[in-house]
Amino acid sequence: MADGLQVEIDAGENGSQPILTIAGDLTVATVTEASDRLKRLIDGSVVTVDVSHVKRMDTAGAWLLVNLERRLASAGGALREDNL
Repeated sequence: MADGLQVEIDAGENGSQPILTIAGDLTVATVTEASDRLKRLIDGSVVTVDVSHVKRMDTAGAWLLVNLERRLASAGGALREDNL
């Protein structure tokens, strides 16, 4: 993972919803690699995203979250925010 960014995906157990935790810098320097990692979430899941540990976010990082929400919705899922 790029310097300054951590992406963890807890797939959930026993039918619970996946939790996506993002920490560090969600910026133009890290968004491409983060996007590649998040592609596996596009399966119609309802995903909770926790960004409480994001230190910096620019418009590229915001775009990543909006794009993820749109992709999940088009596959029948949803993105829920936690700790914004």
